[in-house]
Amino acid sequence: MVRLVSSEGAATRDRDEEAADVVSEKLRKYRKRKNTWTRRLWKYRLLLGLAGAALITLVYVRARPNSRAEAGGAQPLRKSSQPVLDEAEPVQVHRLSSLRGGGGDRKQMSGATAGGGEAGEIAAISYEVHGKVQGVFFRKHTKRVADSLGVVGWVMNTKQGTVTGEAQGAPEQVAAMENWLGTEGSPKSVIQRLEVSKRRTLPAPSFSSFSIRK
Repeated sequence: MVRLVSSEGAATRDRDEEAADVVSEKLRKYRKRKNTWTRRLWKYRLLLGLAGAALITLVYVRARPNSRAEAGGAQPLRKSSQPVLDEAEPVQVHRLSSLRGGGGDRKQMSGATAGGGEAGEIAAISYEVHGKVQGVFFRKHTKRVADSLGVVGWVMNTKQGTVTGEAQGAPEQVAAMENWLGTEGSPKSVIQRLEVSKRRTLPAPSFSSFSIRK
């Protein structure tokens, strides 16, 4: 009788221990899954935080495209509707100080250039633009303006960080192109000065269109 009770008690303990092991194993797996999901949740939160910070930085940078240029002391030019030309020198340098000067001088120079040519002649200039003119779609906008004015020639970047090229067309069209190069440029550009050289008159244009050179 005593042996029967003992064997039943041992069997009960074995069943209880087995049940406890099963419960313990299930609890361990639950905790493991919980820890896994907790780590994933924190990972997703971190990624969302980094994405939000990157988006805020991008919006801030786009809101202040000229912040670096302002910190370096460069100032954008005022836009003018009159061409800025100078025929007195073989190489004309349009600096910030001269462009911000009186409007009478600019009117005299534009009138001398636009009215000094004969009908049917082709005006040609070589130019170089200094300032923040690379990496701001300056060449693309130059071609767009040249095509709209009917000016032919080319434009390209230089190793010195400038943009150079040649423009040919009717005198008033070339004057308008020169004014745009020296005072406006692409929206994100900062023009410091425009150098114009080899101002000449041609019997016919040397190019059939305006191109971007690499």
